[in-house]
Amino acid sequence: MRTRRRTDRGVEAQHQRLSRPPPEALAQAAAVARVLVGADRVLVEGHSDPDGDVCGSCLALCCALRELGRQVVVYSEQPFPHNFAWLPGGALVETRLDPDARFDATVICDAGDLSRLGPQSPQPPWCGTLCWIDHHRHPSPPGDVNYVDPAAPAVGEQIREILHVMNHPISIDVATCIYASLVSDTGSFRYANTTPRALTLAGEMVACGVNPWQMTERIFESQPRERLLLLSRVLPTLDISPCGRFASITISSADMAAVNAGPELTDGFINFPRSIAGVEVAIQFRQRDGEYKVGFRSRGNVDVSGVAEQLGGGGHANAAGCILAGDLLKVRQQVYLAVRQHLDRQRGRR
Repeated sequence: MRTRRRTDRGVEAQHQRLSRPPPEALAQAAAVARVLVGADRVLVEGHSDPDGDVCGSCLALCCALRELGRQVVVYSEQPFPHNFAWLPGGALVETRLDPDARFDATVICDAGDLSRLGPQSPQPPWCGTLCWIDHHRHPSPPGDVNYVDPAAPAVGEQIREILHVMNHPISIDVATCIYASLVSDTGSFRYANTTPRALTLAGEMVACGVNPWQMTERIFESQPRERLLLLSRVLPTLDISPCGRFASITISSADMAAVNAGPELTDGFINFPRSIAGVEVAIQFRQRDGEYKVGFRSRGNVDVSGVAEQLGGGGHANAAGCILAGDLLKVRQQVYLAVRQHLDRQRGRR
């Protein structure tokens, strides 16, 4: 029995270590918390073309700070996607900022880089203390206070840690937003970032009152017809490389206009080429104003962040992107060459 108790304690200690951020991340969370405790007027924003992690993490922080009596503005250059705009606080997201607005603190969630922020983001000193919260690797995070944890499954988890330091209880509104952030960035708990930390956090949010089926229904199974009409035009653009290791789809401005679909309805399209057997890297080309927003998704051990960085972008190991100018043929050739070389180099290292 004595040996069994030691084993149980060892498993419990290992679980605690795996399901909690490292000490340095917790120290950074505490630094952000100190800023927010002393701020009355706070701006919260994420990267352009907001995804579920941006929406969930920004709105989770917004709801919590409003519960604490703070004045909070959530800014996004583009409206939040339909499947996340319903989240608590989503109806109050601003797509324009008053140029005379002043803030005590500005919190940037999941941006990756300053270039991905909206054009109306206030500059110093109007932004107040800049808090940079991210799980993208960055050689030199640009915040006055930085909380960067590449091991975090979603920025929503980092928001949870900040609120934990602030001793603020998790309301059902905050829990709903954090769960949305988490379920989005882990691909419904299917991606490689579905760690013990991710599952522990999900369980905590369910214990706070979140209903997983209702979240799944609203986020993934309540699609507007325009999205499916657009998908019917995008799938015929599928292009599989001769080697079968990468594949792409293209979303043209003309097709989006034809079905009255905005860019927010394209979220998840890239998963279709990635789901093809043998494909290691999926690529999505989305046309916009004379350039192409290029997304990369990978499976297994292929790190696409290096490809994106080579082309002037960045991101995570399994999800990255860049923006390239030029016509589609030129952009495709440039991207295909970079991806092919990257895959060949990786194969040579095996």
